[in-house]
Amino acid sequence: ATGARLAALAAAVPGLEVRPHALPQPLSAPLVPGDGDGGFGLAAFDLVYARLALHYFPEDTIRDLILPDLHAVLRPGGWLLFTIKTSENKAQGTGKVLIAGERWRELVANAGFEALEARPEWQGGVASLESEEAWRSVGSPWFFACRKIA
Repeated sequence: ATGARLAALAAAVPGLEVRPHALPQPLSAPLVPGDGDGGFGLAAFDLVYARLALHYFPEDTIRDLILPDLHAVLRPGGWLLFTIKTSENKAQGTGKVLIAGERWRELVANAGFEALEARPEWQGGVASLESEEAWRSVGSPWFFACRKIA
């Protein structure tokens, strides 16, 4: 589903180029949270997309290291799109740090982003009534579309 979503986004936005697996191999610098730009350079990207990844980090790491780094690598007006599991999820896997969806709104705002969209993922439209019911039964991941504020 992730590749299909990016392909649909690329088709809908004139001039948008989507490059799956765009990380250089090997990386020119290790990705170390808190180093300021993750080895990519400041203001290097128009968009960063993370699907079901950020909920593996403690809140203080997200607040103090990861979100500031993501802010640093985005150009002014750039987009941070991500989906995370939250404390509202009823089916919790191991290794996840589940923070409430509303707390995520605060975290991104405090990091210099405007959350233009923040909602349980199923509310954005699902393929079928059955899949919506499935999400409701376990608790849907949340989707965030955030824009970098200067």
